[in-house]
Amino acid sequence: MPAAVVERPNLPIEMRDALKKHILRERQRKKEEADANEADKQRRRAEKVFFFFLSTSNRLI
Repeated sequence: MPAAVVERPNLPIEMRDALKKHILRERQRKKEEADANEADKQRRRAEKVFFFFLSTSNRLI
C-alpha cells in the first residue's frame, strides 16, 4: 500500500516572509555565538600558553 501523500498548504506571503526572516535571524545568532565561543577558546588557549611560559621563566632564573 503506498504511503499517503500529504501536501502542506501554501503560506500567505507575509507569514512566509516572517518565517524566513526568523530562520535567518536564528542562523545569524547561532553563527555569532559559535564565533564568540571560538574566540573565547582561542583567548583561553593563549592565556594558558602565556601563563605556562611565565611560570617556567621564573624557574629558569
